[in-house]
Amino acid sequence: MVTGIIEITKILITIKLCIIMKKLKTISILVIILCGLSCSQKENRPPDNSYEKFVDGLVELQNLADIKFDKKDSTYYCDLDFESYLTYFDQLKIDSNWSLESHYRHFGDAGRPLILAFERNDSLGMKIKDKLSKSVKEFDGEFADWKLSEKLFDYQDSVEYLTPIQIKSDFGYFQFLVFSLFGDNYCKFGHSNYGHTDLITSKQRIKEFTELKNDFYYKFSNNEKLQALSIDPEPKIVVHNNDSVSVRIVTLGPWEGFIERKFSITQQWPHKLRQYEKTVLLEYDCGIMF
Repeated sequence: MVTGIIEITKILITIKLCIIMKKLKTISILVIILCGLSCSQKENRPPDNSYEKFVDGLVELQNLADIKFDKKDSTYYCDLDFESYLTYFDQLKIDSNWSLESHYRHFGDAGRPLILAFERNDSLGMKIKDKLSKSVKEFDGEFADWKLSEKLFDYQDSVEYLTPIQIKSDFGYFQFLVFSLFGDNYCKFGHSNYGHTDLITSKQRIKEFTELKNDFYYKFSNNEKLQALSIDPEPKIVVHNNDSVSVRIVTLGPWEGFIERKFSITQQWPHKLRQYEKTVLLEYDCGIMF
């Protein structure tokens, strides 16, 4: 009798152990799955205020650049040390076979810099550099400067100026995106500055915009202010295992309002950038027409 009870007890203990082991196995599988998901998609957060500090510093540098007039050549130019300017993007690197240059074009009622990429020993790039060295003297007539500008615009369209840029770190993907969207925001004049857009990286920055007094573009209603302050503007960098990185930012424009934009950047060089999602967070139209 006692022996039978002991045997039954052993069987029950064995059954319970099997159930526990199955549960542990299930838990282990779930842990592995969750780890796999987190490994394939990882959000990287830099130190606090890194985004804001970087953007504020960039805007300060760009505001220091000034448009000047060369009386000798009768041409306008942008007073900016472009090589020094590039060093501010410290998580980016220019490939040794390439160079980046900034050339200012002024049209009387508009003016803007053109960022051009030149590959070593490239025949098309060498022709463009030759035209730049000769400046407008190569062209005759009233529209000489415009003819040269057309050549430069065509060249910029055919040779992507982001191609020479290599990304050194996760934060570099943010810098790469900023350079692409806002890197030429200096010495813009007249009609070239109508599409101005701001990169918003903190709630404090939103607060500053909603509290502007007598601003040319922004006059938010009380309801719009409340909606704007509920927006999360912090950029987000997510590294994927499929050879891409996604970067999420929030921008503010006088004819668009607050927009959430998501971009994909390839991890392999040359890095390819594309916007894959655009969401209106708060629609706004200043109503100004040019």
